Amino acid sequence: MSSTTKALYDTDFAEWRTVTADLIRAGRFDEIDAAHLAEEIEDLGKSERREMHSRVAGIIEHLLKLSLTAGPLLDQNRRGWLASIGRQQRELRELFDDSPSLRAGLTPQTLQHCYQKAVEDVTREYDLKSPARCPFGWGDVLPPAKAKKA
Repeated sequence: MSSTTKALYDTDFAEWRTVTADLIRAGRFDEIDAAHLAEEIEDLGKSERREMHSRVAGIIEHLLKLSLTAGPLLDQNRRGWLASIGRQQRELRELFDDSPSLRAGLTPQTLQHCYQKAVEDVTREYDLKSPARCPFGWGDVLPPAKAKKA
């Protein structure tokens, strides 16, 4: 490994990525900063999981608002909340299309964790009492299956 590529990691991360990609394409593997490259690849997985959790929590937040509000508050916000749920579900679908193995993280514990995050946001915004356990299942949260093309 070149000391230049290792130094780049600490001084210019964008340039380090470009140089590392070029070295890989050129097959110059002995010049790659392998330790940092492995770390960055692992971090990509963490980032995808955080994105999945954030989108699930956003969906649950709006499902909570829809289920716990009534009257004028619901009337004036319903369409926006439904639209937000649809956007988050579309983004989740794209995330799962790119990384299908993320679906393995759709556990009851993940659902409850995301629910707790959503409850914090909803109670901060509104004076609403939320159930202790998530009242929604994955079927409520996940995007509907894509229609098959004929």
